[in-house]
Amino acid sequence: MKSNLNFLYALIAVIAIQSISVKECSSNWDFLQDGDQVALVAPAKNVNRDIVAIASQKLRELGLEPVIYEIDAEAAPYRYYSHSDDKRKLFFEQALIDPNIKAIWALLGGFGSEKLVLQFEQQRFHLPPKPKPVLGFSDITQIHLLLIRSNWATLHAPLAALSEATYLLSQSPVNMNVKFEDVVSILKGQRGPVLNYQLSVLNNPAKDSLIDCTSIVGGNTSIIAENGGSSTSLVARGKIVFLEDTKEVAMRLERRFIALIRGGTFNGARAIMLGNQEIEGGDNMIVYRRLCDLLLSAGLRIPVVHSPDFGHGPNNHVLPLNTEASLKLQGDTAILNVAVNNLFQLENNL
Repeated sequence: MKSNLNFLYALIAVIAIQSISVKECSSNWDFLQDGDQVALVAPAKNVNRDIVAIASQKLRELGLEPVIYEIDAEAAPYRYYSHSDDKRKLFFEQALIDPNIKAIWALLGGFGSEKLVLQFEQQRFHLPPKPKPVLGFSDITQIHLLLIRSNWATLHAPLAALSEATYLLSQSPVNMNVKFEDVVSILKGQRGPVLNYQLSVLNNPAKDSLIDCTSIVGGNTSIIAENGGSSTSLVARGKIVFLEDTKEVAMRLERRFIALIRGGTFNGARAIMLGNQEIEGGDNMIVYRRLCDLLLSAGLRIPVVHSPDFGHGPNNHVLPLNTEASLKLQGDTAILNVAVNNLFQLENNL
């Protein structure tokens, strides 16, 4: 019975994935080798050039060759973005289609990636046949949603401009403990084909069970909620939904959770994984317990697990999206096993 349900969830998810902007892909990206080129892109917020130089130097020290694009906030709307809308879209497109570039690493989030997604949809841009890893989080969730709709595996990962190496210039506590070496070791396959993380269990439906034949989707809670009803809305049926966000007041975050419940985002989800979520003037665990209660009141008996080490906190572990994953729940602890680049596919789970 369980295997039949897994098959049904996966089948419904595949039927629901109708990419309107890019050609569907169904292969894995390759681990990087020394000398490979990595595009440092700024699809959203403007970036300090000195920080870009530090990120570039760190990549070189780790055996990779950075590819850098022009940054000109003076040409950008509101002087906020890294460049004009057309230039930001052009640079990201070049990074996608250039066969010499083996990975794309976003420098910063903020606002702006949604305009690139809109342009790609309007252009009906076709992705290259060979996928490559795209790294980032926060506003880069917009791009992850687009790529996952076209069956790419991506990496919810630290931004290249926020790390231990750039902290003295950025002065941002976000991801201040992140080391470039840790991210690059995953890109090169040095951590192995599967990552393992320990999580905390937050509700009773999660006790003592195994969730397998699944994958992880999601990202920034605000952006997931804003994409509801669009061509890049989250398809969570049969999946583990990951959510994290910036510092927020409890009431506004709860409102987003309620919008996701009312919009059916969690319908058919196998589990919910909560990352870092700092609450302004409050306790995030109170909000998490409220979410568990909201799910139950909506008739959704979904396991909820948590770790503060994913997202906008001082740490931000790499979390592969749309790859094969399993979640083992035992008492108050859960173990997440997630493939780095092994794409989750229906035929793997028949």
